[in-house]
Amino acid sequence: MITNIVGALVIGLPLVLLAATLLRRQPSAIRGFAVALILVGMGYLMATGAASDVGRMVMGGARDASQAVKKAPAAAPAAQAPSMAPAMGGAPAMGGMGGMAPAMAPANMAPAK
Repeated sequence: MITNIVGALVIGLPLVLLAATLLRRQPSAIRGFAVALILVGMGYLMATGAASDVGRMVMGGARDASQAVKKAPAAAPAAQAPSMAPAMGGAPAMGGMGGMAPAMAPANMAPAK
């Protein structure tokens, strides 16, 4: 939780200060809109966990490749199912369902030539 707050402050505070500086001569409605947009963006970053990642980096707890946990190799993939191409009348022709079996074609479609 603290990393989330630290990350939000590290990202959001400079943005608010920059917007206040660049928009100081604009009406307050425009400055308020800029702050609202920054808050929406910060909400998105907090919801996706990006602010927490930034907070961990700032606080020195970031994980890099040298600290990655070694995982066991993944199991071999299961045997593949037999191909359905012979049952379907071969590979479909380019441009549609011309190579489909008659039982699979829609009723209003003319047979392939």
